[in-house]
Amino acid sequence: MNEKGFGITAVFAFAAFSIVVIFIFYNFITEAVSGFLNVNSGIPNYHNEYSVYSEKKYNQITNNPNNGINYSELEIVVEDAARNYMQTYYADIYGKDVLYINVNSLEQMSYLTNLNDGTNKCNGYVEVLKDNNNLLVYNAYLKCGYSYTTYGYNATLDK
Repeated sequence: MNEKGFGITAVFAFAAFSIVVIFIFYNFITEAVSGFLNVNSGIPNYHNEYSVYSEKKYNQITNNPNNGINYSELEIVVEDAARNYMQTYYADIYGKDVLYINVNSLEQMSYLTNLNDGTNKCNGYVEVLKDNNNLLVYNAYLKCGYSYTTYGYNATLDK
């Protein structure tokens, strides 16, 4: 007899193959969609809270106005916050000569908390650039009221 159709074995094999393909495709799609949703679920921070580098370090210096403040220590805290921010959002400065990160942005994204010198709110920015070995260098520029301004501070960069 010359049968020109599929047998029951071929139908079951095709059904099993189809179920495996649908299962794999379903897992792929759900992972892609959940990954996309996780990236956007960090509102208002707009970053992936579950990324490897998103461990935030909250920095705050407690200042006693009677003892004075070590502003270079305050600058180091701001540089560390910018370094953590860069690890979370950027692997590099992507061909730019310099990248500026504003202190207000670091505070809004919880990398800094209430940056002040004990009496004045401090504003400023961090300059990120590459050295000769392609390593990122961080330079903080702060302005704390009339008490302190980092040498080289440029108010136009403090947006």
